[in-house]
Amino acid sequence: MPDITNVQVQINTAAPGYSPLETEQRITFAVETAMAGLPGLKQTRSLSRSGLSRSR
Repeated sequence: MPDITNVQVQINTAAPGYSPLETEQRITFAVETAMAGLPGLKQTRSLSRSGLSRSR
């Protein structure tokens, strides 16, 4: 049987002292933009919280 599981990458970035809006504007948006050009990318999900950016 071939392996049919999808490949996932998760990027967690600590941003101490940043509000959710600052995290979104300064980190999450930049990561999403960089990931947008990846070949084979089907979906991007992101979360911005106080001091944390998570993209997958």
